[in-house]
Amino acid sequence: MQLFETAYFAKQKKGDKRVNYDELSKIQTSIYLAAGRKTQNLLDGDYTSVYKGRSMEFDDLREYVVGDNIRDIDWKSSSRTGRILVRRNIAQKKHNVLFILDSGKKMRADTSTGDAKSDVAVTALGVLGFIVNRHGDDFTCLMGTEESISYNFFRTGKNHLQNMLSEAEKEIVKDSRNSLNQLLSFTNNHIRRNKIIVIITDIDGLSTLDEDILKELTAVNDILLVNVDDAYLFGDDVFDVDSGRYEPDMVARQKRLRDAEKDARKKLIEKTEEILRRYKITFVTVRSDEEAVDKIMELLEKHRYEIIR
Repeated sequence: MQLFETAYFAKQKKGDKRVNYDELSKIQTSIYLAAGRKTQNLLDGDYTSVYKGRSMEFDDLREYVVGDNIRDIDWKSSSRTGRILVRRNIAQKKHNVLFILDSGKKMRADTSTGDAKSDVAVTALGVLGFIVNRHGDDFTCLMGTEESISYNFFRTGKNHLQNMLSEAEKEIVKDSRNSLNQLLSFTNNHIRRNKIIVIITDIDGLSTLDEDILKELTAVNDILLVNVDDAYLFGDDVFDVDSGRYEPDMVARQKRLRDAEKDARKKLIEKTEEILRRYKITFVTVRSDEEAVDKIMELLEKHRYEIIR
């Protein structure tokens, strides 16, 4: 039994718990509440580092938020409406966002809180997709399937978001013929446009990240990474997804093995964070559906800080 190569459930198996993405109201409400505690629009004018310089091509107006450049205020429009409005240019608004979703049998496992990893991963994708769509950006999701690699054209819109999430829910737990590094390599070789890349993976994906591929990708793209937490291999009611059986208690409850796993996982996370810092890749770990919104907001705050510092 090798660490980080086999996915496990740490709790008793539960019934199917799919998120109904035909109704995004719950996600929408949660995002507005979280955004209100921090900044009103985390994305507007803040994650534009893939665009160098300022475009002079006017696109539209939006309400002023803290941090906007006062030189962008449209005083005539503001006086007419009674609200402070800023001019938004094409380069400040439009982005190409590529979600890379790690998939496979390992996503049938649980997180340390007992949530299904697949649910947490798709919820994180849904929260990010909703925010990106609300911002008016073009986006798509690339993932491995049983047959090949799946991804569609970059576009925006609620229907596109719902189709993307539906496809992700259907494919995420199926055996994938492509590893995370193969997806990243495909992105580097075939998707040439400047973009923001959001990687959603787990501890197995982190342990196999190819630094050379990350170096090439970050030369022209911004990268953010969401790590979906993994249940520990040792503890109570440990279920082996690969073998389809529970681990014997005499093995699963050994304190020495549990401590060794915690130490190995800590070292892996520290090594991964060092690599990600080197290439200015922002990173958060999400453990449950409940904390997904706050963690995504934290991710965006970290990314904004990385841009402006």
